[in-house]
Amino acid sequence: TLTDHHEAGQPQPWKIGDAPEDHIEKSLRAIVGLEVSIDRIEGKFKLSQNHPEANRLGVIHGLRQRDADGDAELAAWMTQQEASKA
Repeated sequence: TLTDHHEAGQPQPWKIGDAPEDHIEKSLRAIVGLEVSIDRIEGKFKLSQNHPEANRLGVIHGLRQRDADGDAELAAWMTQQEASKA
């Protein structure tokens, strides 16, 4: 699963089964399948910009502690964004 893939390198990987059963059932009922035709793509970064500074810095710190693909690059990019706000 997607969760298994992203959690595989963690010291204590989180699994779907770790969530409360009622949360899993509610989430499963909310899944809706669909098919769309794409005629253009626009990107937008969603990297906790709307969260307090302490949260953003915590995300950066957490990314630096991990060793998953892209974590160091993402932490560097977020650090650059923080510096540009100053």
